[in-house]
Amino acid sequence: YLLSGDTATVRCFRGLHHRVNDIINDRFWSDGKKPDRCDVLQELIDCGDISAKDAKSTQKAWNCRHSRQSNDKKR
Repeated sequence: YLLSGDTATVRCFRGLHHRVNDIINDRFWSDGKKPDRCDVLQELIDCGDISAKDAKSTQKAWNCRHSRQSNDKKR
């Protein structure tokens, strides 16, 4: 989990973590494939279910390539 003094951030991370895991489990049971958690998180961002701002700390904690790509673009 995140090392942060902001309890709202930690709660948000835990909520996203559970939501992403639920989606992964549903997809695994429906088609036998286990999607990458970073890909599922990015899908939630892309469809507007969560904001990129809310997901940013989770992407960093999970070392998602989406987070790294956006950091690379800033350089």
